[in-house]
Amino acid sequence: MQRLGDLHGYARVIVFNSKGVKALSEGSNTLVIEGRAIVGDLLLGLSSNTISSMNVGSSDQIPSENDIDLIQPATPIERIPISVGGKLRTNLTLSFSILIPSTKYDRPLTIKEVGVYFDPIEDGKMFARAVIDPILLDVNDSARVDYEIQL
Repeated sequence: MQRLGDLHGYARVIVFNSKGVKALSEGSNTLVIEGRAIVGDLLLGLSSNTISSMNVGSSDQIPSENDIDLIQPATPIERIPISVGGKLRTNLTLSFSILIPSTKYDRPLTIKEVGVYFDPIEDGKMFARAVIDPILLDVNDSARVDYEIQL
């Protein structure tokens, strides 16, 4: 029997500067216990919660199913809402994307972790956490963060 925690997903961060794509990094995810519980409630019709935001951070600590947030969130700590256009299902792959503008977060920022969260945006429960190879976000850089999971 396959557990929800065994589902495969990954996070990808693409950094852009004035010349175009500067760097790309990706890593696999861990679905956390709180996130799996919310998915169970959704399947039972006990919740109408949705995945609504993402955040990045600087810890390379291995993800654990017991994680409840990023280990070292970027500062100032503020989750970025996933827009309607940033949510997509293609066959059995769910995709979520956010854009990090050059004015967001203290810089320079070395991104090593990505978190995906349910509503409400300010303090919703974590769905998944991924650790990626370090990628530098300099002062004038922007980035796109993608998270995909295969059902």
